[in-house]
Amino acid sequence: MTERAVTELGAIGQGATGPRFLVVGEALVDVIHGADDAIAHPGGSPTNVAVGLARLGHEVSELCYLGEDEYGELLRRHLRDNGVREQSGALTAPATSVADVHLSPSGDARYDFAVTWDAPTALDWTGIDVVHTGSIAIALQPGAGHVHELLENRPANVRLTVDPNVRPAFLPREFAVARIEPFLRLADVVKLSEEDAEYLYPGLSPQGVLDHLLGLGATIAAMTRGGDGAVLATVDARVTVPALADRVVDTVGAGDSFMAALISAVASSGSWDPSREELQEFARFAARASAITVSRAGPDLPTRPELSDAAPERVE
Repeated sequence: MTERAVTELGAIGQGATGPRFLVVGEALVDVIHGADDAIAHPGGSPTNVAVGLARLGHEVSELCYLGEDEYGELLRRHLRDNGVREQSGALTAPATSVADVHLSPSGDARYDFAVTWDAPTALDWTGIDVVHTGSIAIALQPGAGHVHELLENRPANVRLTVDPNVRPAFLPREFAVARIEPFLRLADVVKLSEEDAEYLYPGLSPQGVLDHLLGLGATIAAMTRGGDGAVLATVDARVTVPALADRVVDTVGAGDSFMAALISAVASSGSWDPSREELQEFARFAARASAITVSRAGPDLPTRPELSDAAPERVE
């Protein structure tokens, strides 16, 4: 990204109107070890969603768990450069979380994690309309329990969106549902990937998974299906949207991009229990965002002007 682009992104959200977002979740550093060097990249699914929302023009803060160290400063700079504020009240980690990625000569990856997670159980909710969480933040203790208490006691007017984005290294299958479903029961919008659905509900059809999520209390349930597109559902309507990318460089950040665009569209419209036509519009917007992200390397989520310029698509 050019220096000019970083400067422009850093201004996103300043003076923004519309819904104000809080993202609760991990910001970590992916250290990619090649044959001759190691390169550190900002990462974390919730952090990608926060950046995606900011690039879509929203006022966004993130409640994360960073250390006072070199990697913590790398992540704080990444958030600032993308127009995301670090939420006051966050706890300070003894060390910033790191995922070491070791690449073999054939390109296979081996991961070593040094990840910790914690969060406060109370927060000043002034100026927050929507809170989003997911991934390690709702899986890894002690923070997962603290996040649940925080969300359970949020004001009634603050909407909640959840993307479990399951990481098996932090969520053994035998207690995955018991750990995740308390969050799903609190949520207005839930998105699962096809892989998440298989891990949490093996043997259940995609339609059955969506029905289950709606039965837990969500008013909008979504499932992303990679090259097969995505399905969005409410109690009264169900729409599908195809995968729209003309080319795929990599799929890193595709699901986070879909989630950021989806909750941006829902929150901006105010339609948390949408009609079928509104659900179609949400699907279109989220699918365009994901298509742009997979067309370039890494979790490089789109800005609103890029989405506005994207071609329309068919939704069923």
